[in-house]
Amino acid sequence: MKNVFQKAIFAVSLMFGLASTANATLIQQDIISGDAGGAIGSITYNTNAGIDNGGVSDLFEWEEFSFFSFNIDTTYDHFGGFFAAYFLTDDTSQGLLDMSFDLNDDFVGEPWAWSGNIGELSVDPVTGDNFGYVDIFDDNSANASIVGYFTDVYLGKVNYVSEPQSLALFALALAGLAARSRKARA
Repeated sequence: MKNVFQKAIFAVSLMFGLASTANATLIQQDIISGDAGGAIGSITYNTNAGIDNGGVSDLFEWEEFSFFSFNIDTTYDHFGGFFAAYFLTDDTSQGLLDMSFDLNDDFVGEPWAWSGNIGELSVDPVTGDNFGYVDIFDDNSANASIVGYFTDVYLGKVNYVSEPQSLALFALALAGLAARSRKARA
């Protein structure tokens, strides 16, 4: 009876552990520039933060957002910045469809400003030309000057990020099984 009870507890904990993260999907996508020949940044976002508008979810926040290892300040709304993106609510495998932003990084000593538009709204529907861009400004003086400009910018493939608590719960369950099998052998 004790063995059946232990198996039931394990099954229920595993089920709840994995079910609680099924709706909380963290997605990471690289920001790629054809001009630069590779990734110039990345964004990680939580689909639960999206506001569903009839099949398309608007997103106004992120978990991690960086360009060239400079982290973008998450308190952008306090400094008059702008961030908006959207994704299909029922098909997160396509990732962000479009993203527009005007933000500062969080490097206090020498802040830079980053602005851009990336995604399907940046692609000409007739020619297929990509007009996605990212501008980088030196924001240290009264007259901000442009220090970088990237065109042909697009979002990379979707990478689902495992949530730490589900991994921890799964590891705990595996450790319990390992301890139980050692105890059974002794």
